[in-house]
Amino acid sequence: MSDNAVKPEADQKKPDRRIQKLLWVLVRIVFFTITGFLIIFYFFQSRFVFFPSRQIDATPDDIGLPFEPVEIQTSDGVKITGWFVPARNAGGTILFFHGNGGNISHRLDSLHIFNELGLATLIIDYRGYGRSEGKVGENGIYLDAEAAWKYLVEQRGTDPDKIILFGRSLGGAVAVNLAGKHKPKALIVESTFTSIPEIGSDAYPFLPCALLRLLSRYKFNAREDISQVNCPVLVVHSRDDNMIPFAHGQAIFDAAAEPKEFLEITGSHNNGFVTSGQTYKEGMDKFISERCRGRGVGDHDKPSVPGQTWPQTPRPRHPRDYKVVHVFVALCDNRHQGIVPVPVSLGNGQDPRNNLYWGAMYGVKTFFARSPHWKRLTGFTKPTADAILDRCVFRSRGPAKAVYVVADAYDGARMKTALSDFFSAAGGLNVTEVALSGGQVRLQAGGYSDMVCFVGHNGLMDVRLPEFPENQGVPNPACAVVLACKSHSYFVAPLRKAQCRPLITTSGLMAPEAYTLDAIIRSWSAGENPSATRQKAADAYAKYQRCSRRAAMQLFVNDR
Repeated sequence: MSDNAVKPEADQKKPDRRIQKLLWVLVRIVFFTITGFLIIFYFFQSRFVFFPSRQIDATPDDIGLPFEPVEIQTSDGVKITGWFVPARNAGGTILFFHGNGGNISHRLDSLHIFNELGLATLIIDYRGYGRSEGKVGENGIYLDAEAAWKYLVEQRGTDPDKIILFGRSLGGAVAVNLAGKHKPKALIVESTFTSIPEIGSDAYPFLPCALLRLLSRYKFNAREDISQVNCPVLVVHSRDDNMIPFAHGQAIFDAAAEPKEFLEITGSHNNGFVTSGQTYKEGMDKFISERCRGRGVGDHDKPSVPGQTWPQTPRPRHPRDYKVVHVFVALCDNRHQGIVPVPVSLGNGQDPRNNLYWGAMYGVKTFFARSPHWKRLTGFTKPTADAILDRCVFRSRGPAKAVYVVADAYDGARMKTALSDFFSAAGGLNVTEVALSGGQVRLQAGGYSDMVCFVGHNGLMDVRLPEFPENQGVPNPACAVVLACKSHSYFVAPLRKAQCRPLITTSGLMAPEAYTLDAIIRSWSAGENPSATRQKAADAYAKYQRCSRRAAMQLFVNDR
């Protein structure tokens, strides 16, 4: 009896023991997993922080800016490299510290902006980046920054009161650290984190920040270092930043002493300064004007026209006996654009090769490459802006005056950038130089084109640009073509503001395919009047869309 009474009790305890054993196994798995992660993090954390690239993909010369290659010796004997980009009648010098990825060749957009603002720029590659020697690390980067400062002051004779320290992302922490050791004219911190442990805590919320501070071999503590800064400070950050939360920019601003300003921009971490367009440029200009020079830093480059708001690029226009057409193609994108979805392969806005408006049968690249009227050229300079995923250059065939077509394929998710570049080119800005034949021919496109064209979804239905550029008496394209749905209602007014005549726009829904663009360009370049060009556009559209010519004629609109 007693044995039989005990057995059920023993059997009852067995499941409890199994659960305890299972829980103990799970605890051990979690413990060793976290421990293993922390060990990997500690010994390999440089791979979490630094993403250098050795290949130099472009130089300032590719965007028409003169520059001087620079080699600087650091105090610990490491040779670092960089570029010095002068500006006409420069009102100051930017000492530029870039982020943790790529190298100086991926910052040409910023060099162009600073040049427009009338500022010379020294940009360096940290050790381990680009063509700089050495192995990357926090203390080494601080030595690189110090060497760059001494180079400007001691070798180039630059007055410290003319130096503006600028840092983006990780470079902001570098600029803050350097500003605490010297007294520059101003400090600009863009899209920067408070410290490595704190941004690490945001990325790995299951790890306590105190533990990350203990284990992190890199600090880059911008919030702490900015307390040592004694100069005007501008903090720039976007609420849309997908890598560094907006709160980090606010915390850095709060920790800085007066005088200080905060410039809120829009857009992602890597491209906010581009997508914000005029808001960014005017905010930078205002800060530097009021805090550093007492006037607009680009005043020496601006025409004396009342109401001028957009700095001009001091770049001469080359005489030429040919015409240039610049085509801005916003790739079809099911995910990021308000369109009726197309097949996945055609609607991937990050894949130009198969995209409906680029690599597909009637896309700009494929149609023009197969056309007997155009010859596709090779060996030209590639675009440096990361929003442009591909570029093609075509030359007209035949004995008539040559026509060059420069076509850029924009990431479908970067519609605002594509529109901003198109409108600024229409107003005579955003000049793009494309070198052909080993540099013997340099096409001036963008704002120095004879015609600009926009192809793709009507992005103005989805996004709002902060401002449309107004032409201030500078040379600009004579006319524009917009192949997008209902473009007449959305594009005509901004184009007139830019003093660029809308040659062909559309009144309704349409397929913005390249056969129409081809017909328009060939008619226009042959000197036909706008009415004839409209008829050629309608003929091509009716042929390929298999609709009536009358319906096609109603679709296309000449400027009235």
